Amino acid sequence: MPTVSYNTDIVVWIVISIVALTGWLNASITWSVVGKTPTGTIITVIDQSLDPGWHTYWKNPGDSGAPATMRSHTSDVVFEDLAFPQPTAFSTEGLITYGYINLVRYTLPIHAPPDTTMVSATMSWLICKDICIPKNAILSLDIPKNIVDYTPTTPLTPTVTITHDGKNLTITLPKSIQNAVFYPYTNGDLYPHKQRQRGNRIHIPMVATELSRISGELFWDDQSHTISQPVTRVSRPYKSLFMTLLSAFVGGLLLNVMPCVFPILGIKALQIQKPSIKEALYYGAGVWASLLALCSLILGLKQAGHAVGWGFQLQSPLVIAGLIILFLTIILINISAIAIPIPRFLAKKTQSAFLSGILTTIIATPCTAPFLGSALAIALFQSPWISLATFTLIAAGLALPMMLIMMHPKTAQYLPKTGAWNTVFKHSVTLGLSLTVVWLFSVLYQQIPLFMYAVMGGVIVIGMSVLAYKHRRPGLLLITLVILPPLLYTRMTPTSTTDWIPYSPDTIAAFEQTQQPYFIDVTATWCITCQTNKLTVLNTRAAQALFKKHSVRTVRADWTQRHPDITQLLERHNKASIPTYIYFDGQSHYVFDAVLSLRILTNRLQSPSR
Repeated sequence: MPTVSYNTDIVVWIVISIVALTGWLNASITWSVVGKTPTGTIITVIDQSLDPGWHTYWKNPGDSGAPATMRSHTSDVVFEDLAFPQPTAFSTEGLITYGYINLVRYTLPIHAPPDTTMVSATMSWLICKDICIPKNAILSLDIPKNIVDYTPTTPLTPTVTITHDGKNLTITLPKSIQNAVFYPYTNGDLYPHKQRQRGNRIHIPMVATELSRISGELFWDDQSHTISQPVTRVSRPYKSLFMTLLSAFVGGLLLNVMPCVFPILGIKALQIQKPSIKEALYYGAGVWASLLALCSLILGLKQAGHAVGWGFQLQSPLVIAGLIILFLTIILINISAIAIPIPRFLAKKTQSAFLSGILTTIIATPCTAPFLGSALAIALFQSPWISLATFTLIAAGLALPMMLIMMHPKTAQYLPKTGAWNTVFKHSVTLGLSLTVVWLFSVLYQQIPLFMYAVMGGVIVIGMSVLAYKHRRPGLLLITLVILPPLLYTRMTPTSTTDWIPYSPDTIAAFEQTQQPYFIDVTATWCITCQTNKLTVLNTRAAQALFKKHSVRTVRADWTQRHPDITQLLERHNKASIPTYIYFDGQSHYVFDAVLSLRILTNRLQSPSR
């Protein structure tokens, strides 16, 4: 006899459904009259008891569920809105819901003719446990001839102020209210289950960093008050300034490990003979002076009416071509293919260290390390003193590792010595610089016509081949400069997709007018973090499927070359660097951090605020 197997979950679901439909699993409901107001409104209450383990929902159910409703069957009887009591917030597997367990008492004001003796209505609600079941019940209300008078208490209308600092929403109550709780009418803006009250202030963690308006219900001492008002952003200058400066320092520190910066630092480390505090200070001064000069140039151009941002100099093909020549020269010097005599003015190590600091700043500007984007935005949109302090901390973070190597005596024993290890390290640095050249060529390819790119590339390849033959080192040089660059360029260039449409202010305006959700990728070929996020997140099948699932139009704003409209887009969202990702859910905007992941993208697009 064949064996029949059953899915346990399906069996449980069928049994519960049969029980619910037959009335065995039913909430006990009573509908009664409380009294009549002087205006003739009959106040009724509906008491609903729920079976253990089951729950039902508030007027805003939260991330899932549905509220209870009442529909009159009696002609000439009009129901007002069903009044819900204070709910409880539940958090289950990341979903936040508001509802009730055990017992619920709803209040329902009705308007009926004087001769009405009975009212019939259907109550609909949703009960949930492991599964959710919609329920309906036909209720009858007997209206006595003599209804007791009911004088409603005058509801207190407290004056509240609502502010936020980018992390927490603060509701300031009258001092007479010491125990209160707030539940929002809209979802996805707050974490209400994490709210806490201190004195007469309720603090609720925020989901996003911006919030312009809040609506919901405040409960205290068996009273409630509906709140719907704008939210004022407040700043804590000292705390905000401290966090900005800390982000600037950490961001500058992380620039050292970027692929365009790290090889240069490796070459510099190889050149260190002995510790020198003086050289370290000159190196730091070079980093600081060049960063300050760049900051002054950007601010000066902004004051003159030009739309510029961080890394704007890389929008010039001449700058990119100059960097290619510079890196190729460094590669050839590093592998001893050529020897360039040191100019007399750089004979002193202090001047050489100062120039190294400037060089480090030049090659670091295409990168926006984590923590650096927000600091740059504040620095370029605040007072000159804050800008000076921010760029000084960026310079300190960028210069610190090399300065420690240059000035700390104990680091000398860890520096590479002449020998096999030294040779391997030099070849590794050469490979890193070669990859940087590949990346710069890809930037130049986007900026100048293909013919010019082919001519310049051909001249460089021929020149490198001649040098390789002359110096009897064809292997490493040819692999690095001839075979590897085209291969890596083909493999590393993000695959284009027709799903991304080019940025246009008119297109965005049309989307916002029709409340069409969109996602803008503000990017540039010279931005390494941008390209990394494309390869690992935005151009993946998972991300494209996510955008299609939520009907989000994807827009790409290419800032590789100067584009005033894109610069103005960044300024409108208080951003000064890229990558910048702007998401519009049909109602409000959200700006992502520079470091993007599929999980972060998924959480935001699946936010119930949409």
